[in-house]
Amino acid sequence: MTFQEAENAYAQLRQALAARQLSPQEFADRVASLRVQDATGAYWQLRPMDGVWLRWNGRAWLPAAPPHRAPGPAPVQPYPAAQATQYTHTGARRPQQQPAAIKPPENLWQLATLLLKGMVKGSVIGIPLALVTSALIWALHTYLLVVVNEGFALDMSKPLLGMILAVQGRELSAMVFWGLLGGLAWGFLLRVARMGLSKTVQDLASTPVWLHGALQQTGLLGLAPLLLGVGPAWIFGHQLHNRLACLQLALMAFGLLIDKDHSLPAMVVWLGSGDVSRLLEPGKPVRRLSPAWGGVWALGAALGFFGVLLSGLPLCTGHLLFLLILALPVLAMARKASPGVATLVLLVVLVGGLALLPPTVLADDGGWAEAGGTFGSWIKSEGAALAVVRGALVAFGMALGMSASQAAAFAASALASMGSAWTMAQLEANMAAVIKTQLAAGYYVKNPTLVSKAWNNTLGGLINWLGGYKGGQCGEFGEWGMKWSEPFITKNFGKGAIITDIVCFRNSLIGHRATRVILPNGDRVVLDYWEGMATGKPAVYPEDQWIAKWKAKLGGSPEIHRTGDELGLKQMIQTFGEEKGTRLFMSQAKDREKAQSILNSWRKNPW
Repeated sequence: MTFQEAENAYAQLRQALAARQLSPQEFADRVASLRVQDATGAYWQLRPMDGVWLRWNGRAWLPAAPPHRAPGPAPVQPYPAAQATQYTHTGARRPQQQPAAIKPPENLWQLATLLLKGMVKGSVIGIPLALVTSALIWALHTYLLVVVNEGFALDMSKPLLGMILAVQGRELSAMVFWGLLGGLAWGFLLRVARMGLSKTVQDLASTPVWLHGALQQTGLLGLAPLLLGVGPAWIFGHQLHNRLACLQLALMAFGLLIDKDHSLPAMVVWLGSGDVSRLLEPGKPVRRLSPAWGGVWALGAALGFFGVLLSGLPLCTGHLLFLLILALPVLAMARKASPGVATLVLLVVLVGGLALLPPTVLADDGGWAEAGGTFGSWIKSEGAALAVVRGALVAFGMALGMSASQAAAFAASALASMGSAWTMAQLEANMAAVIKTQLAAGYYVKNPTLVSKAWNNTLGGLINWLGGYKGGQCGEFGEWGMKWSEPFITKNFGKGAIITDIVCFRNSLIGHRATRVILPNGDRVVLDYWEGMATGKPAVYPEDQWIAKWKAKLGGSPEIHRTGDELGLKQMIQTFGEEKGTRLFMSQAKDREKAQSILNSWRKNPW
């Protein structure tokens, strides 16, 4: 494929996306396959979000001017109506220079900076809209407080009203409710605008299954983050005295996990554990906790807030029911509960939560009728100023919630657009730690050069052996790499990840072997321990780039070995068609999680 052909294909895909013939995820996957290799052997691809050309520098995709055109902005302008333009002296219109690719955060400070940038970036549209919405909420709250509720005191006659109005003693509670309402609603709308409604629903529906995998990854040690989520949520929920707000908080805690490994709790745990590792062990490889621990904590918080709702049931029934529900994730940690259990918990929260809301509310003291029943008489009353101030509190809560959602949406969008970079960063950090450990243990590469190969396979090899060193070539490192990678791959990506090897060979004497991982989301990544141990640096590649690199090095017409399951899926699809073939493949699978990973891999990038 040439650069021009890739640009033409990108334009067609862009039109298909605009016509809703492709989902955003399908569009991104199709664009990712439009890769071009230039005369120097470097690989290029178009960035899905804006059509900017990216060049692979061996470690990351970075914006660059492709060889077929002079340095400057990208040739394709995917959002012509939204982008600002400049005019040259000839009157020709050209798009402004595109921003550089966002680098994945490496610590909590960089994550906080990313969130702050999101709030600032969204201010052009988000903050004015938040202000307008807050003004409307201010007016609505004042009307409900003065006219409907007729004052500031609590009563039991008007269900739910006491949970949403800033009556006496409930100011903070009402402010939290409106802030959460603004955050939940605005966050949902932003995600639908970015991902589409169907993809948003799919991501939400798949979250319980991901949580089940996270619980199994952490095992019974996950009780610590689970209880750290349950305890503070339980205490704070009871202090709020607002069960409707507790239901909102439970839904928000669960909704934070919709982006799975790239969700905010997962990122905080992954980055925060790295910060602690650098602080406690300076100079040593950074150790990080799996994003699954963040998911377990958020689940605990959701269950803690939901437990506050259950506590309103009589005769300690709610407490007993809460303990039974809390036992479900513990069973999943012990691998004795299916993913359906997680889905059941979610349904209980959604359906049962509303039924458990108590009918608490307010009454008469200084309301509309008491002031005279006209606007003029009310505005002159002593309670008018107080009603307006209380309305300002909830309006501020609404604006704050919407602004926080704007920041979270920007961070999620940025991280989703560089999801592969985030995964590569995880793998590189883990591989770097393994390389340092194995080099210290005496492993070394026998054949980084022809001279080294000759020496290490004769006298040098004997000397190293006597010194307790263990040398190997790519064949051995492909085998060792599978064993070395298994702990952190399973820890970070779950049981659905497949660890195998990959061989690119021209004949029985010329070839190269490395460790390959098929991730649950379908990405295929190669960890080349032979190269990594020779250079002392992690060597992590997307599979197609590793294949292209070694085909070019080996020359001729090298072939690639694939697993029996991969070949079996391809054969079934070729024989029975896509729909029936994939259905047969899944029905015959012994391990459905791993089979699903292979199927995701095929759909993302067929072999």
